[in-house]
Amino acid sequence: IVSDLYIKNELDDNVIKCMWELTTITTTATPTQLTIAGYAYTVLSMIAKQSPGILTPTRISHLITTGLGSTSMILMRGALLCLQTAPAYINTPPNAIQTASMTGKAKSNPLADYESPTELQAHYTSAFATLQDIIIGAIFDEMTDSSSMEVATWSWFSLCELAVHVLFHIHPQPDIAVGKMISHMYEGVVNTTNSTLNTNTNGSVTCILSRFLYVLGQAALCTLVFTERFANITKRTNELLETNKSNTNTTNSANTTKKVSKIQSDDDMEMEMGMSAARDADHEKRFLQSTEYDITLNESNLLSKFHPFIAYIAANESGQYTHNMLRHTSTLALCRYMSVSSMLSEQYLPLLFTILEKDEVSLAPTTTTTDTPNTPTNPTSIQSKHASQLRTTIMICLGDLAFRFPNALEPWTHRMY
Repeated sequence: IVSDLYIKNELDDNVIKCMWELTTITTTATPTQLTIAGYAYTVLSMIAKQSPGILTPTRISHLITTGLGSTSMILMRGALLCLQTAPAYINTPPNAIQTASMTGKAKSNPLADYESPTELQAHYTSAFATLQDIIIGAIFDEMTDSSSMEVATWSWFSLCELAVHVLFHIHPQPDIAVGKMISHMYEGVVNTTNSTLNTNTNGSVTCILSRFLYVLGQAALCTLVFTERFANITKRTNELLETNKSNTNTTNSANTTKKVSKIQSDDDMEMEMGMSAARDADHEKRFLQSTEYDITLNESNLLSKFHPFIAYIAANESGQYTHNMLRHTSTLALCRYMSVSSMLSEQYLPLLFTILEKDEVSLAPTTTTTDTPNTPTNPTSIQSKHASQLRTTIMICLGDLAFRFPNALEPWTHRMY
């Protein structure tokens, strides 16, 4: 709605100026002021989808400093939404934007409003460390109470998702950056679980492992989107180069030969169409190789080493991983891995349907005594609430798999319904 209002010129520059003023906060800002600033960033992100030019380098620096540097999750969420709409300058090949414009895929150069792309790149670089802290869950380092950590972890999931999206949007090598974060988190998981193996009774171990699983699944999904985006850019760039080459050859031929027989013209057209089809087939083959195998099955790729680990926790054959948070994150991570590769999808569909059939949604009884009020911050009530969402999560993922890999899911259709 906000984007439509901006397109219709019902939101002028004064409104945008007021929104930016609301995001100007001090170190003594109250929680209410931080919340208002977060919502202002959210509104600005909606406008920036239609006009990325409102996010100038100076304003990007401002939202990185005030938004990502805050402890308010609402403010950080709003800042991350804004960064998602900022121009993806760093991870865009130099000729990609020009190619998109010349082929009609983009209305204008989104970097046209920026006088200093180097300055913009410097601002993006300053955000990398903060994004890493959000993704690896550095805010939990000083938390010792497992109940508070569990409540905070449930809120952290959506924030982490946005942070990973932003990292893949503005980082020059997001796959390498995420790989380092995953290695760091894995060391923490190993050190913690070695000291306390029972994840059903130790809340802190459950939260640490759940956060690790969530990052794995989100990283796999964002890597797929990242690969698809670059594959499309590469394809359009190659098409433009071939078109320019063909036009040059046609011009040279016209200058040297005034007459070309109809038979020769038809032959040239058929040859050009055949070469174009061959290029498309080669591009599709390379893309399928990257998505089907390289991301999640190639042993040299870090992400591929963890899908057996995720499946083991999701299956829970030993009964050691019964905590609702752990079941939810492990199943979600497994579904996201399956969404990347049809081979993984076929491999783990039996397990996914087994989880769906055997899982019994058991809501914990609510306590209404004065000693333990049934409030939204009560970890027991939160855990029960999210337990009821596991089947819903699986069904949504099955819908995504049916759209992406219909042939893989077809034998299981009767069981799904």
